[in-house]
Amino acid sequence: MLVDHAFALPLKLFWPEGCPVTTVPVIINTVQFPLPSAKRCVALGRAVGEAIAAWDSDKRVVVIGTGGLSHQLDGERAGFINKAFDLKFMQSLVDDPEWATQFSIHELVEKTGTRASNS
Repeated sequence: MLVDHAFALPLKLFWPEGCPVTTVPVIINTVQFPLPSAKRCVALGRAVGEAIAAWDSDKRVVVIGTGGLSHQLDGERAGFINKAFDLKFMQSLVDDPEWATQFSIHELVEKTGTRASNS
C-alpha cells in the first residue's frame, strides 16, 4: 500500500533532505465504505497511545496527526474551508463529544451523505 500526501507531505516539511527516522503510518480508511465512525477513530487513537505508552524502549516517539475537517479537495470549491463548522466540531470534542460521533471520515461526511463543508 502506498502512502498519500497526508503522510508524505509532513515528513517532507520536517525533513526536506529525506526522513532520517523510522516511520509507522497508521492510516484510517477514508475511501472505501463502510467508513469508520468518529467513535471508532477515537478508539484507534487511544489504542495507539496505549501501545506507545506500553512500549519497553527508551526511544522517543512523535505522533503526527494529519488531515483536515471541512476542506474541499477538488471541484469548484477546491480549497474552501468552513471555519465556523471546523471550530464547532473541534469544540464539540471537549463539550459534546457525542455530537461529533454523528460524522464519519472522508473528510467529515455526515451520515446523510452531505459534506460538512457544504452545510
